[in-house]
Amino acid sequence: MRKRLELAAVTSGHLVNDLYAAFLTPLLPMLVAKFDMSLAVAGLLSAVYAITSSVVQPLVGHLADTTKSRAFIVLGPTVTATAMCMIGLAGSQGLLVALLVIGGIGSGMFHPQGAAMAGSIDQTRKGFVLSVFTTAGEVGYALGPLVVLSVVSTLGLRYTYVTVIPGILVSLFIYRFAPRRRTASRPGLGEARRSHPAPANDASAADGALTSSGQSGKVPVGALVMLWIIAALRLAVSMSYTTFLPIYLKEIGLPLMVYGSVASVFVAAGIVGIMVAGPAADRMGPFKLMIAGLLAPIPLLLGFMRANGLASYALLAAAGFTIYLPMPIITMTAQNLAPARAGTVSAFMMGVAWGAGSLGAAGIGVVADALGIRTALTLLPGVLAVAAALAFALEGQAHRAPSLRAAHEPTSR
Repeated sequence: MRKRLELAAVTSGHLVNDLYAAFLTPLLPMLVAKFDMSLAVAGLLSAVYAITSSVVQPLVGHLADTTKSRAFIVLGPTVTATAMCMIGLAGSQGLLVALLVIGGIGSGMFHPQGAAMAGSIDQTRKGFVLSVFTTAGEVGYALGPLVVLSVVSTLGLRYTYVTVIPGILVSLFIYRFAPRRRTASRPGLGEARRSHPAPANDASAADGALTSSGQSGKVPVGALVMLWIIAALRLAVSMSYTTFLPIYLKEIGLPLMVYGSVASVFVAAGIVGIMVAGPAADRMGPFKLMIAGLLAPIPLLLGFMRANGLASYALLAAAGFTIYLPMPIITMTAQNLAPARAGTVSAFMMGVAWGAGSLGAAGIGVVADALGIRTALTLLPGVLAVAAALAFALEGQAHRAPSLRAAHEPTSR
């Protein structure tokens, strides 16, 4: 029962925190009119929030790992909620930017410690727990526009502040039930390995060879850097499709209901993929699933660009399902590689990779301006091929590096 309450605390915190993070985009048309902003300035507002959160997360992750304080995960949602709920009251562009910076700080406070705590709740089902945690954030991000627009359409833009209450309540819930312990390594793992060493030529042993060096105090920086690059490349592709696909479909003359719904189909299928990924990784080992999630979308996305009608929706949904599979797996693997620095590595895999992915999506926009959106979208699967090659290289490193033990080992049988 205690584990369920702990999971509910960190999961609800993620849902509510990311719900507020989604407030800005649906309000942008009204804010553009209110402040007579250019579209370039409007585009920079989203970047302010994302970059602030990305910069803050590694610092918070390090402080959380060092101090073991729960203050960051407790206060994060309240800080995010307070800032984002005041957007409607902002009287100037400068104040609006300041609120977005504060909101980004709040989001950056929550995510590293939230992911680290989620990973510590149940070591035997770590993939499942991190899938639930990650899914909650995606659901919150999907609900955010509905919540804020329902308030604004009823009461007006200046009443966004009334939505602050869930943020405060969830902080109280986190304070009461979030884990007070911090698990630095998998219990009994070293003993199990010494008693039953994995055969060097066993494929499943490769899934188990990359592990935490936390017991010896060493952090496998090279493996973590490769993992971070994989995360950033995957995010660049998924963010590029959700950003530019509606624009492309509008350009080729499809109606509003079609081009307006494709991103929802892609992300909704991705949420299902996230939920499936964790339990599957617990049983199979994360490596196989990570590589499958990077390779499978390539033919699906290329097929989508050529398909029509229901077939195109089916291919897009399948691509969304598979491309989101690696999302919780990457965070879980990073935590297993460096359990004593779980908050820090979670910050890099989630926050900093998100910022890098945003920049990658902006780069795809430059390519689209130069070569056309269709060409840019057709080239994107090649980015996934690079990420998959890195994942294969990481798997090869697992075979050759016995000092990196069991980070990719199945946690349940």
